Amino acid sequence: MFDYVELPSGPCKHLVYAVLGPRLMAFDGMKRQLPIDMNMFDSWFRTLVEAPAELVKRLNHQRSHRLGFYHETLWHFFLDNFPQFEVITHNLPVRNEERTLGEFDFIVRDRHDGQVFHLEVATKYYLEHTFSGDTFWIGPSLQDRFDIKANHLINHQINLSDTPEGSNSLASFGVLSPKKVIAVGGTLFYRSSVLAQGEFIAPEHRSAKHITLHEFEQREDNTQWLLVSRKHWLAPLYQKSKEVDPLSKDEIINHLGHEFSNESQPVMVAKMEPCKRRNYFLKEKERLFITPNDWAQKADTSLIDAGIANTSSN
Repeated sequence: MFDYVELPSGPCKHLVYAVLGPRLMAFDGMKRQLPIDMNMFDSWFRTLVEAPAELVKRLNHQRSHRLGFYHETLWHFFLDNFPQFEVITHNLPVRNEERTLGEFDFIVRDRHDGQVFHLEVATKYYLEHTFSGDTFWIGPSLQDRFDIKANHLINHQINLSDTPEGSNSLASFGVLSPKKVIAVGGTLFYRSSVLAQGEFIAPEHRSAKHITLHEFEQREDNTQWLLVSRKHWLAPLYQKSKEVDPLSKDEIINHLGHEFSNESQPVMVAKMEPCKRRNYFLKEKERLFITPNDWAQKADTSLIDAGIANTSSN
């Protein structure tokens, strides 16, 4: 089996974590993975690692640099090039006479047995926040919540094929009643030490911590840190020492002090350590979201603005 964990960071590693990585969301009775032939995948992926030029070219020509588009492009490249699957249609809009009801991410056929799948993909990152005695998982920009995204996926997006408009759209491709798959990756960033077991949370989800800048300042730490760019959110970092420029704790604090003074969003960082198995490599030991010191107050405001009552103030 190919060693995906100690694969150097980059597009190939991002692809394998997008396609095979732990899922963030789970829905009763709903598959969260395509029936991938793993022997075939291992062979195909080894070839990709040796010659990734086409993948890099595809990513360089994507229509947006946002993480969601990057993640979707990785999936699209995989489905276009992995011999087991055929993409029937991608981002197919569903409309009635008045408006667009949604769109299918991917409709794919398994060449092994002819089964057709409606596949929805996403990668999401949420921070734990307690408000009025309840736990919410909120996106770092405060524009997204786990519960809203999960409910939209299971109650609307994945059911498009069951609507008359969605069924008619698929019929034009000769597709009837595709099997449904929701493949959502990502990470939950905890404040507490209690394992999240709420509705729609996959038991195998990746987890990390989030702390305030003030809390980070209080840590005793003499190790090396890296700022994690968005595309590297997808997988643990594993990089050649000479290819990165690690920062000390004090340098991280100075950088974030400047960022947060300009109303920046939380910033993801990774603690790095030398890899014992391979010289001249650094591997990720810990991942954190560091938030502005007032992020929790802003999260409270976002929930109040969304109509969630603050019962603790009553």
